[in-house]
Amino acid sequence: NFEAADVEKTWQRFALCEAECKALLDGYAKLRDEKNENGTAADRKRYPLLGAYDLCLKCSHLFNILDARGAISVTERVGVIARVRALAVGIAKAFVDQQTARAPEPQESHATEQKPRREAAPV
Repeated sequence: NFEAADVEKTWQRFALCEAECKALLDGYAKLRDEKNENGTAADRKRYPLLGAYDLCLKCSHLFNILDARGAISVTERVGVIARVRALAVGIAKAFVDQQTARAPEPQESHATEQKPRREAAPV
């Protein structure tokens, strides 16, 4: 694939993966910035940041294909690396935020309260 990849289609795939990754990161940022407390922390815990990471890895792979095909100039190479790096840094920061997010603590119900034990009568 490094020798036969279509350069134009590979650039298109790179742009699509980058845009989708940015959209996921923007969605997480919007969710993080919400100030209401109706399940936001729980939603943040379930947000698909690993999907964004997968897309970032695809961008990195597509960059390597383009670089191997000679489709990226020396000056353009620095810019493309910076774009992939920006995605990776954004995902890493969001992942740390996601792992430290506190989910709302469940309210204690009367059914789960433990009742005092009675000692068994000796037999």
